[in-house]
Amino acid sequence: MATLLEIITLAARLAREGSAGTVGSGSTTTQLRDPALRNTGRQADHLAGAWILNPSAASATNYQRQATERPFQVEVGGLTPTRPWTVAPTEGHAYYLFNRAPATTDPSYPVSWQMAVNDLLGREQIRDRVQATVVSGQTRRFSVADISGWRPTRASIVRVFGRTSATDYRDYDGGKEGRWYDIHEDAAAGVSSIEIETSWTPGDDLVMVDLLRPRPSMTALTDTTTYDLNAAAWGTVWRFKALMGDPPEEVAAAQREWAVLYHREQPGTRIQT
Repeated sequence: MATLLEIITLAARLAREGSAGTVGSGSTTTQLRDPALRNTGRQADHLAGAWILNPSAASATNYQRQATERPFQVEVGGLTPTRPWTVAPTEGHAYYLFNRAPATTDPSYPVSWQMAVNDLLGREQIRDRVQATVVSGQTRRFSVADISGWRPTRASIVRVFGRTSATDYRDYDGGKEGRWYDIHEDAAAGVSSIEIETSWTPGDDLVMVDLLRPRPSMTALTDTTTYDLNAAAWGTVWRFKALMGDPPEEVAAAQREWAVLYHREQPGTRIQT
């Protein structure tokens, strides 16, 4: 399991696009101080325009700020953001710096590391198994609900089958043993919905559905994914470079490194367990 924060911070370091530090004493709502920054900072424009991520802030609106054009105070290792924090960064807590783009989606910038993560996740399909539920007022019609905000389509359904109980794995296909099913994809209010008409009845057998779906996107820094952390980070580097419009040879090199290290291909299908 990996969190969104873990993926974007590791990816930025792998791409040499970011770094991490610890908030020092004396930080205020208008200046984050870290004495370690004096190791490389020699002038006022050091880290100009860098994005500062403070994940321990009390609210998401305080997580991220961008440094000014001349943000650095050499004497104390201080960084000045373009907009003050509501609450001063807490001494001893970790913060992260991103050079070219914000960590999380920001309305002022078209690309973010979060966008690169979700672009990677959306390109890979997982095979999932869900239980269909009986439609209200019906006896032989079942529906498949949204999954993490994703709505199934007819093309996404791989198999419909029966199961005698939630723990009994003696599955049999819906097209065998005299059973049948038909998938209906209806358009209601401009949104498609899936219903499955079968010869099953409630109390007889459970109606199970195998389907292919994209990996769910990640919104909060604490959201998790089953994608391996290192594979996700290397893949994010590839997608970040592509989204930023980096030279094609750099994008291709990042994709090759990700594919070779983690035996990944696009598009890919993984089995969700």
